Amino acid sequence: MKKAGKLVMTVAIVIVVAGIAIAQTGSEITAQHRQAIKENRTEWREVRQEFKATLTEEQLAILENTELSREEKMEAFKTSLSESQLEMLEQIRNTKEDFKQVRMRHHERMRERKERRLENIDRYRNVGEEKREMIQERRRKSGNG
Repeated sequence: MKKAGKLVMTVAIVIVVAGIAIAQTGSEITAQHRQAIKENRTEWREVRQEFKATLTEEQLAILENTELSREEKMEAFKTSLSESQLEMLEQIRNTKEDFKQVRMRHHERMRERKERRLENIDRYRNVGEEKREMIQERRRKSGNG
């Protein structure tokens, strides 16, 4: 259970750092954020290694069995997992889903910013065209008048 607590803490840190990195305006990420992302990758490797360390010889044999198809291996492996291993996998899945949601919100915000920027460009273009037309109209009136 101690490993599950450590996993939860790691997951929380990953979500926070991912949120900070994604929340950056523009495409640049500061060196500090890059370092935090790098540290999180290291932590994820450790979590995976911890999960692999919980695997029994039977589970490892299932994964290494070349006679089984990939689907058969996964089915046999899933049925062999203990309750704590299933909890670890569920927490990992939840973290991935949370990160995916954060990333999707970031992309949506970026898309909205791009749309607003394009709308502003169009609006300024239209204002410029209207001013040109007004100036041309004034010139015509003053030249004809």
